[in-house]
Amino acid sequence: MRKSSALVVLVAIALFVAVPAAGAKEVPGNSSAFGAANVVWQQRIIGWLFGSATNPLLQPGFCGEVINHVFYFNAAAVPVFDANCVVPSGTPMAATPGGTIEWEPTNGITDQALLAQLALDAAAITNPAVTLDGHVLNLAGTFATTGVYTIPVAPTSLIKTVDPTFPPELTQARVASAAWTVLIAPLPPGQHELVLSDEILGDPFTATFHITVEAGHA
Repeated sequence: MRKSSALVVLVAIALFVAVPAAGAKEVPGNSSAFGAANVVWQQRIIGWLFGSATNPLLQPGFCGEVINHVFYFNAAAVPVFDANCVVPSGTPMAATPGGTIEWEPTNGITDQALLAQLALDAAAITNPAVTLDGHVLNLAGTFATTGVYTIPVAPTSLIKTVDPTFPPELTQARVASAAWTVLIAPLPPGQHELVLSDEILGDPFTATFHITVEAGHA
């Protein structure tokens, strides 16, 4: 995933898919899965990556965390990112292989300006891919461009940490985002590997997650 103005470049995770087993079917990316539409899940994970107190993007080797019974994966702020994860059994997972975000006032002071900048930055992201346990997931229909929406911004969030022009008194930010968004149905106990990748201005970015699903921790 890419932040405009070169503040941060990253790869992220967000799609809804079934366990890659015999007879399993992938959920269409433009459907409503786990109670929300694709674009809503994108907004949720973007808000977590950029506005939460966790500030996952600035934690080297940080895999992710469970939020409202869904495991949110981190994204790569460097070209090659690798993390070990422990996920409770029975937990669905959210991820995205690529995307970008704009926020006021840094990237524009009107909705129109944010959306115009978003279109320019989104065009720089190509070749998204997601592989789960060696199974290449179908990303058709998983890309969405949002309108302008509001996310909470914690004092220790990425936005406030990396952007000295963001007004320190604000606790919310007006943002626009575009991303491929995927959720993964709960995986069986054991070892799994999730690989997310894309290219930003032709440069490859890859995030690899080594997942341990622990039995009896649903």
